[in-house]
Amino acid sequence: MKFRYLKIIGVILFFFSCQREPVVAVVNEQPIYLKEVILKLKELRAGTIAPGVMKGLFYETIEELIDREVVLTSFPDIAKSISSEELEREIFKNYSRDTAKKFLEEQGISYDEWFYTHRRDALAFLILERLFEKEGKGEPVQDVKRQEDEELSPYIEFLQIVTNTKEDIEKAQELIKKGAPFEEVVKEFSISPEGKNGGRLGPFFPGELPPGFDVCWTLKEG
Repeated sequence: MKFRYLKIIGVILFFFSCQREPVVAVVNEQPIYLKEVILKLKELRAGTIAPGVMKGLFYETIEELIDREVVLTSFPDIAKSISSEELEREIFKNYSRDTAKKFLEEQGISYDEWFYTHRRDALAFLILERLFEKEGKGEPVQDVKRQEDEELSPYIEFLQIVTNTKEDIEKAQELIKKGAPFEEVVKEFSISPEGKNGGRLGPFFPGELPPGFDVCWTLKEG
């Protein structure tokens, strides 16, 4: 399923209005607050991230929040159909509420602000899940056949790890050499957004790789 969104954003760089809370962007009249960006960066332990890397993560985080609000403001009826119980199951599917509170206390993050942000994250995720389910049920037979043909095409998946210190990358390499799963090492050390998904990029099909990366088609797996 393809989505084409028109983003209308009040201001891409944050500004200080007469409101109490600084705003970094506005999507369909829904503000995105600076404190949400800061909260997400704190979750990444931003204090250990180099300034140059931090700048990139700052703007990437804003872009992620904009995408989230596009979904939330575009499908209000689906959002209303999702219960609080579903949202809580999604928010706490990987850890308990008590575990989350302990981590947040250690990082100096407000639980209420964290819950607000992750509730909206979960709501956007569940909306997209509903949309994909609906689209899948209504697919014509020929579309399914075309999708199967695409899935049989050769493709490459990249896994990457991004750290801000040489020491961290050396520790990560040592663990990988000892047989630790690459995805688990990435989750522990990587500071980039895809790190929480095991550093997975792609898939990339023939003709989609940037110049100079075509050599990857000749490399062995791993």
